[in-house]
Amino acid sequence: DPGHGGVDGGAEGLNGTIEKNVTLAFATELRDKLAAVGRYDVFMTRDTDEYLRLDDRVRIARQHEADLLISIHADTISVKGIRGATVYTVSDKASDPEAQALADRENLSDQFAGMVIKDDNKEVTDILIDLIRRETHTFS
Repeated sequence: DPGHGGVDGGAEGLNGTIEKNVTLAFATELRDKLAAVGRYDVFMTRDTDEYLRLDDRVRIARQHEADLLISIHADTISVKGIRGATVYTVSDKASDPEAQALADRENLSDQFAGMVIKDDNKEVTDILIDLIRRETHTFS
């Protein structure tokens, strides 16, 4: 499950690298390596730059009767000197306030990108979409 996608770019790296591109490239490479082993059936929630709501990602995993779902992200953190990978497991409750804040940020895009804009005014629609992108980027 490559995180983010479409209108939800996720975090932006120091050199302008967009998280949705990093996660898709990494997930594609991981899929190819696992498939080459010959012991795994690997399904991607997305293999193009498209936005998927969290519930769509879950539906895809269930549709394929997945035994494991790996959701790949390339998060940023405001604390200097911290680097490396993080692994999260499913839980009904966050382990600490930082984990809760990260979950809230990651799930924020579902509140925006899935909405239907009923205004026929192209300029207004463009402004709303730009605001959604900025808000999602800020919280990523």
